[in-house]
Amino acid sequence: MGGLIGRTPLEHQELEQRLKQDQQIPALPNCIAYLAIVILVTTFLFFISDYFWLRFYTAEGTSQIINLFGFNSAVTGDIASGRVWIFQAGEFNFELIKICSGIEAIALISGLIIATPTSWKRRIIGVLFICFGIFGANILRIITTIVLYTQGFDLYIAHEVVSAIFTIIFIIVFILMIQAWIIPNFIDSLINVLIGIVRAMKGS
Repeated sequence: MGGLIGRTPLEHQELEQRLKQDQQIPALPNCIAYLAIVILVTTFLFFISDYFWLRFYTAEGTSQIINLFGFNSAVTGDIASGRVWIFQAGEFNFELIKICSGIEAIALISGLIIATPTSWKRRIIGVLFICFGIFGANILRIITTIVLYTQGFDLYIAHEVVSAIFTIIFIIVFILMIQAWIIPNFIDSLINVLIGIVRAMKGS
């Protein structure tokens, strides 16, 4: 405690906070294990299927909602070829491929959830939350794309630019919601792992 002599209460408190944070930084093997779990889970969930039914129900949800606003869209799906389409004669004809299902975000965030040191109950709730949450958010993204396209926006703007913005916003929002409602150490664990890796690379 000799090093604390002469420090103000505020400085003392800041030092204790730093020491507490240092104690939470995982060792390099634990950091590697965390990243390995994230990579393995994300890869497994992404490549395990072409997610035909996820794409089909995403298309159905999108079609039913936009039809409430005066559209006359329909969905067709062919299990044999694995192709799913949302179409409206004379207006648009969109195919929902695998990356349109939102599975990348679901797989990545699920990997981060499973890698986080917490109870399996919280992990399961977190994964279910992110699956249903991104499913709904993805329908909203596709609806926005279709509406913008039918209003004369360039397909690149309606699909690529707006979709990218939506994806980034949704991922940030869902991560914050998981941190606030389900896994209190979700973001902290990721940050601590990154700090642990940086420190190991620096040799400190």
